Amino acid sequence: MPRFFYPLLALSQLLAVILLVLTGYWTGHLLGGFAWDGSEQQFNLHPLLMILGLVFLHGDAILMFRIFRKENKTVVKVIHLVMHVATLICIVIALKATFSYHRHAGYANLYSAHSWIGLLTVLLFFMQWVGGFVSYFLPWLNSDKRAELLPFHRFFGIAIFTMACTTSLIGLNEKLFVNY
Repeated sequence: MPRFFYPLLALSQLLAVILLVLTGYWTGHLLGGFAWDGSEQQFNLHPLLMILGLVFLHGDAILMFRIFRKENKTVVKVIHLVMHVATLICIVIALKATFSYHRHAGYANLYSAHSWIGLLTVLLFFMQWVGGFVSYFLPWLNSDKRAELLPFHRFFGIAIFTMACTTSLIGLNEKLFVNY
């Protein structure tokens, strides 16, 4: 393992926590907080939960196999799975908040590049989650098939993470520049 791995890992975690704190401050304080009543405060859950889920938790879930490379694989798989279940919960709540807010405010759904790229990202995440669960967590495939699928699983995990980061940036720009 490269000698700069752990310092870069620590830096990435610090930056991720700063991102979450700033997003929480922005949505929780500057944009008026959170609610579940169809108001703009309900929509504020969307950016916070999507960044928490698809950027922070999904990104950390990817890193688990590097951080704990010498630990029991089954334990690391369970950690990986739990982090992705938490990501899925964040996604579902964030999407419900958005669609419910749009319906209540009379806005159209899926009207921007952010929403379509985001929908594709979420669909790919869900397909990756189901495929990973069936292939690696349940003992349905033999070890040769799992090894054959692993490069694809890794590639799509990183691609989905990249799409999530890109979609987040597009969404933040849309919120900052289009809605104000």
